[in-house]
Amino acid sequence: MDLTDWRETIMCYCAADSFEPEELKARLQDDQDWNDEFRYAFEAALANGGFNPAEWTRDLNFQFRSEQEIAKWLRGIFNFVYFSGSAPNAPSQ
Repeated sequence: MDLTDWRETIMCYCAADSFEPEELKARLQDDQDWNDEFRYAFEAALANGGFNPAEWTRDLNFQFRSEQEIAKWLRGIFNFVYFSGSAPNAPSQ
């Protein structure tokens, strides 16, 4: 899975009109191969950064003011999907 595929998946499950991180977690748990690929790409995205707030705001329909804000939100999703706790809240629209 490349970062484009990873980003499209995040946008599918975590956009304003389809904010379902619980569904993403369940689907990843059902398919170990996809889970491994997705996790690898997710970790790469978090390590590389480069999140453009204007693009992410446009594509997800959430208001992001900075790359750090996007990274923090994505880390919350990552921690929920791969560790424990409750799903992160959706950012403001």
